Amino acid sequence: MKKNKKGFTVLELVISLGIMSIALTSIYGLYMTYVRVYTTEGVTSRVQQGVRAGINMMVRDIRMAGLDPEGVGNFGIVEANAQSIRITADRDMDGDLDEPDISGGSGESNLEQIVHRHQLLWRRLPKAKPRVC
Repeated sequence: MKKNKKGFTVLELVISLGIMSIALTSIYGLYMTYVRVYTTEGVTSRVQQGVRAGINMMVRDIRMAGLDPEGVGNFGIVEANAQSIRITADRDMDGDLDEPDISGGSGESNLEQIVHRHQLLWRRLPKAKPRVC
């Protein structure tokens, strides 16, 4: 008597499904870890770019402090402390220190008296609770 073995037994199918589910669960866990790291790094990158842009603006303004082409002597670093720096520069090259335009315009007079401030945030962000995938 000849036995024809075609197909899989139920036990073979259950074992293969178990192995596949373990493999897919591992792959899904790795994928979720990748997504979390990608999101965190994206946020970190955007924050660093914002800080870099702010520092570049401050560097440009501080380098321009004391610009006095007429030799009047009214321009430079007016005040500096741990939280702020106030500088003046004759950017329109007329020899006069223009009053700042508080109306929000973008004229050159807004750029002759510059103040940079920062606030220290002593509050710490709460630590994230680890999640189990």
